[in-house]
Amino acid sequence: MFMKKIFKYFFAVLCCASVMTAKAANEISIAGLTITDEIAASGIVDALNQVDGVTATGTITYNSATKTMTLNNASVIASNAKRLLAFSTWAGEVSIVLEGNNTLKNTNSGYVEGLYSNTYQNKITISGAGNLTISVLNWYPAFLMGGRLIIDNTTVSIICENYHQYGIGYNSGAGGELICNKANLTATNVSSLSNITLTDCYLVQPTGAELVNEDGTWYVDKKGSEAPVVISTESKATQMENIVVKRNAVKRIVNGQLVIERDGRVFNASGAEVK
Repeated sequence: MFMKKIFKYFFAVLCCASVMTAKAANEISIAGLTITDEIAASGIVDALNQVDGVTATGTITYNSATKTMTLNNASVIASNAKRLLAFSTWAGEVSIVLEGNNTLKNTNSGYVEGLYSNTYQNKITISGAGNLTISVLNWYPAFLMGGRLIIDNTTVSIICENYHQYGIGYNSGAGGELICNKANLTATNVSSLSNITLTDCYLVQPTGAELVNEDGTWYVDKKGSEAPVVISTESKATQMENIVVKRNAVKRIVNGQLVIERDGRVFNASGAEVK
């Protein structure tokens, strides 16, 4: 009996360790390549060039201890049917630091996502003095099933080449959150999100576009325009003035702050309840 208990204990530990290893090994992938510590140590760009349909240049590093990926003049061009940059359920909080000019592009004609966030637990922060362009042909260049995409004091373009309705968003109900802090963002569209927060940056394109909260789902109303959505630090057009709330809600200014009243509750422009 004692030996059976010992065996069960070690079996449970082994299973737990295997699960943790599997989780750690599947947190982030680039163009279908899972980024493990071994691959990070030996060279991510070299490993990407061994993947069918992928060409990579520049420098990409990943520190799993701090969960920080650095792109330094990196280019990843893929033609396979794999997501460009995917974060699994276990990815948690990940930082992407940009240095120089960086491009992640997939030329596959299928339904291939660019940046992909799997769960509400994900928090993906893009920052740095460089810039990043993520582009796909026919689907979402940033598919936020959940979590938060934070673009912090940097410049990012998120582009669907062939369809102006796909950009940052989700295709069924309200997905994750988009948070822009002193950011310059260009996206073919912004739709079906649970929250959009702009701090020290402003919706400037298309002309007349409005930031809309419709029953808790946030999107940019492009007023029929096929032009991309542009959020910029340059303009002083106030995002408070172009927020529209639809259905059973009232928008008004209280003490200089835009608030939204709905069902007896009061919310600020970022969707947080005001007590």
